[in-house]
Amino acid sequence: MQLRLTALVASAVFATAAHAQDVDAGRKKAEACAACHGPDGNSTQPQFPILAGQTARYLDLQLRDFKEGRRKEPQMDPFVQTLSRADMFDLAAFFAAQKLRPTPFKPDPVKAERGRKEQIGAAPTLEPLRARQIGLLQSAAVEVEALPRVAQRRGVPPGSKSWP
Repeated sequence: MQLRLTALVASAVFATAAHAQDVDAGRKKAEACAACHGPDGNSTQPQFPILAGQTARYLDLQLRDFKEGRRKEPQMDPFVQTLSRADMFDLAAFFAAQKLRPTPFKPDPVKAERGRKEQIGAAPTLEPLRARQIGLLQSAAVEVEALPRVAQRRGVPPGSKSWP
């Protein structure tokens, strides 16, 4: 049993090492990404997503989806087609290690208020549902309390198979 456990742990360690992510290698590979996503993944252009601070798994999945055609973006296609799995791991590690910087975004107060009002009007409350559930529970409790009395009225002796 201990030999199996040792073999399992060793295979997990070697599998992890085979897919290791190298932040420094990712930094060098990310130079091509800097034009759109910024040198540290904090894009200043709204049409390009901010990659800094995303999880490495998320970034790896996105790169894989671009490469395998599940996600389409003509500007990304030439970059992802040449990436190997190791390149994707390294890029994901690099951008995941970067710190997200605050953006200078300021919401339009009129639109924000309109959205707040729509949200309040659209959000159903749970109070009617809760009241109904409580009512059902209370009526069920009354029925359960009434069962022995009903049985006694019908002449069913306590402890018999017909007793509720």
